[in-house]
Amino acid sequence: MSLTFGPERLHRLAEDIFEAAGAPRGEAEVVAEHLVSASLMGYDTHGVMRIPQYDEEIRNGSIRPGAQVVVSHETETTAVVDCGRTFGQVGGLRAIDTAIEKARRWKTATVVARCCNHAGRLGAYTTRAAMQGFLAIGFCNSPRHGHFVTPWGGRE
Repeated sequence: MSLTFGPERLHRLAEDIFEAAGAPRGEAEVVAEHLVSASLMGYDTHGVMRIPQYDEEIRNGSIRPGAQVVVSHETETTAVVDCGRTFGQVGGLRAIDTAIEKARRWKTATVVARCCNHAGRLGAYTTRAAMQGFLAIGFCNSPRHGHFVTPWGGRE
């Protein structure tokens, strides 16, 4: 038997799951929106299939909902955002918003997020910058046990 959920219901369900696992409501909303949007765009690997993974990572302490996200070092055009091991989407939003703010004032910015968990669809952050008139390039890494992706053309 398979169940079908509309996006609104799935969004509420994801919020409720994350909140029940200890996430503040605002963070649960951010993560649910990110995951549902990714799935609706066809990026299922970065969408709602991650809900059980995130729930497990909250339970084992890998994700620390509600952790403070702070700018730990900065200059006029650079910043390091320490995400405190909270949801990657929460840290990712703080990082891109910091970059946008700096670029708005200084015309360029480089921002790095650290202690950040799986951030979902990276294009969500670059699109956020583009919607405000900025060019953004996003990069990410993976822990040693993560998935390794060869860059396009890298085999040749």
